[in-house]
Amino acid sequence: MSLDSEEMKEILEELKSGKEKHFILPRTKQLSVNDKLFSSYTPRAEREEKAKRKQDFKLICEALCDNMTVQNLEFRDEADSQDSGIYFDPDVISQFLKAIKTRHFFGGLTFLFKVEDKTLADEVCDFIKRNDVVLEKLTFGKDSLKNLESVARIISDLHQQRSLRELNLDQAFGYNKYSAVSPENQQIAATVARYVGEILSRESSVYPPIETLSLKFANLNANDIKVLLKDILSAPVVRASLLKSLNLSGNNIGAEGADYVARLLKKNTILTSLSVRSCELGKGIRNIVDGLEGNTHLQYLALSHNRIDEDSAKAIAEMIKKNKVLTELDLDASEMSPESLNIILEAAKQNTTLKTLNLMAITLDAKAEQTVKELQKLHPTLKIVTDASRELLMESVSGSLDDWFQELKTTSEAKTKAEQGVENKMGKEKASAPVLISSPLERRDADAVGKPTGPLPTSEKPSSQPSGGNKKTP
Repeated sequence: MSLDSEEMKEILEELKSGKEKHFILPRTKQLSVNDKLFSSYTPRAEREEKAKRKQDFKLICEALCDNMTVQNLEFRDEADSQDSGIYFDPDVISQFLKAIKTRHFFGGLTFLFKVEDKTLADEVCDFIKRNDVVLEKLTFGKDSLKNLESVARIISDLHQQRSLRELNLDQAFGYNKYSAVSPENQQIAATVARYVGEILSRESSVYPPIETLSLKFANLNANDIKVLLKDILSAPVVRASLLKSLNLSGNNIGAEGADYVARLLKKNTILTSLSVRSCELGKGIRNIVDGLEGNTHLQYLALSHNRIDEDSAKAIAEMIKKNKVLTELDLDASEMSPESLNIILEAAKQNTTLKTLNLMAITLDAKAEQTVKELQKLHPTLKIVTDASRELLMESVSGSLDDWFQELKTTSEAKTKAEQGVENKMGKEKASAPVLISSPLERRDADAVGKPTGPLPTSEKPSSQPSGGNKKTP
């Protein structure tokens, strides 16, 4: 069902108030006109429902146009932050983009709707290219850019957005680790690598640098990584050192692609976050770890869901011993032998800056478990996450909840017993108390059964005259 009147009133009042800088369009699915949602509707009901949704969205667009305080705008369903791209009526989205053209600043804009219509792609491009719009953060949601033509148009125009600092294209192209790679997927990946590479290497004196780039599950291979990083690797060190966060997780870049990432690390010494989860790195892990030798800023490194052989484990161990900046190392679900794991754990004893070591979904033998205990005594601030610690945490949470429920139950039972006790006591007192009777009728009935009587009303009190007097009261 579409948004009801109360929900619409709440949304419009929030926009009208101008208090919030970050606005998430709630219950977004209730504005979608995806035909799949109306399979159970009659043709007439479908037409009426779609018309209602389009009208609701139009009202929201008008309210956004008048609101000058919202800086971050997202379309998504509140109940599902990972929701797939939602299909809105292209005409309505076109109206929305035209409406917000009066705005000159957006701290962040999330396009969660699917850009499959050519006219809609043109509208998005026109909005992005506007130099008077300050757009610092741009996100295209899951499955929102699955059309090659739309991808080519929009991504190629991104370099004209003069204020962009953060670009998030996670799973935007309809690909995941289990997807079959099609020729169109490969063309999309190549297009993304080419144009995003141009954005990374653009002249910093004219454009602000891209500081955060996320290309998770973009179907990039080793050659795409080469194209993506080619210009920035050949650029001066100053320009190459502007990227602060890079996420390439879920792309099958292999050892060859890892080599290009390692070369970037040697040139960019201020990168603070690097994620290469599930990238089939193989021996490329050693190159990446070696590339960190000159980095003095990296705080987060994710190598999880990769195979770590003994040579790679030794490289990680050496990095842990020398690195004085890294605070979080994620090795979750990495394939490694007990020997390799113990090499890394022993090295952690010599590190004083590491705060989190993620070893989830990795089997620990007796030696590893003992080393973990020693580490926790040696470095109390180091949090080592393992399957056992997670189960212990869950048991603790479960136990706390059980204790809470038991306490609540005990308190409730005690309260009930206390209330029953008070009621019983009051009942007994009531039963044992004498029944005081004051009215003449009650006195008469009481005399018949021998009940005690209460004081007489004033009008019935006996005369104060002596009993022998014969004088009548006038």
